Amino acid sequence: QTLTAGVPSTTITVTLKDQFGNVATASGTQTISLTSTSTGGSFASTPLTISTGSNTANFTYTDTKVGTPTITATDAALATPTITQQETVNAAAASQLTLSPGVQTLTAGVPSTTITVTLEDQFGNVATAGTTQTISLTSTSTGGSFASTPLSIGTGNSTANFTYTDTKVGTPTITATD
Repeated sequence: QTLTAGVPSTTITVTLKDQFGNVATASGTQTISLTSTSTGGSFASTPLTISTGSNTANFTYTDTKVGTPTITATDAALATPTITQQETVNAAAASQLTLSPGVQTLTAGVPSTTITVTLEDQFGNVATAGTTQTISLTSTSTGGSFASTPLSIGTGNSTANFTYTDTKVGTPTITATD
C-alpha cells in the first residue's frame, strides 16, 4: 500500500493458510505479532489473534517516517511462521519550514554560504509544495540583507536557496515565513 505519513492504512488482513496455500480454519487461538522496520511505524492492535474456528485477523498500520518499511506478521506456532509486506510512506502536506545549515559565523559585508529553506510535514519529513509557496525572509539586524527575497518554492518542489549578508556586528536571527 501507499500511505501518507500519519494516516492509517486501509485494513490489512492476515489470513491463516495451510502448507498448500489454501485458507485454513484455526483449530485453536493463533497469536500473531506485528513488527515494522520503520521507527515511525505503529499498529492499531498488536498482537493480533485469530480465534478458534476463524481464519483471519485485521489491522491497520500508521507510519510517520517517509520510506519503504517492511511490516512482518509472525505466528510462531506455524511451520511457516512469517509473512512480510512492503509499504510506501509519502510525506504529509507541508506544514513547517526549516533552514540549513544551522548557525554560521560571518564576516561583516561577506555573504554567507548558501542557506536552504526546506518544506517539511509535521513529522519532519521533506514535503513538496502543492502550489507555489512564497517565502519572505527577515533579519533582526538593521544591516542584514538577502540575495533574493521573497523566495519561491515551486509546485512539486521542496527547497529554495539564498545567501545572507550583514554589515553589523552581532548575532542576528533570520526568519523564513510562508
